[in-house]
Amino acid sequence: MSITAEQHLLDCGFNEAYAERMELLLILLVILVLARLAGAFTENIGQTAILGELLAGVVLGVVVTAFPNILPQFVDISEKEVFKAICNLGIFFLMFMAGMEMRLEQLAEASKRGSALPWPLP
Repeated sequence: MSITAEQHLLDCGFNEAYAERMELLLILLVILVLARLAGAFTENIGQTAILGELLAGVVLGVVVTAFPNILPQFVDISEKEVFKAICNLGIFFLMFMAGMEMRLEQLAEASKRGSALPWPLP
């Protein structure tokens, strides 16, 4: 039987709010470290860092679902409201950065090529 970080902190005499915050910080630390390592790896092989960071998230999600005993803190994380807010904030910044890197000339050129394709009529 594995004990969660939150349960360990409660056993040591910390209150529940402190234990929840520390468990969330542990989860964020694991996610950030894995994302940075994967991003650095993909940059070393000539790809963008965001590719490695996204792949790290996918792999972490698969590992947590397939093997819940490895990281028991991650099992019910999708039910926590604070983590949902952090995820939404991360998606916002991802889309913001993608928009900042977009060039209008490239968008216009892609739109011209896309509009030249024949569309099936209903």
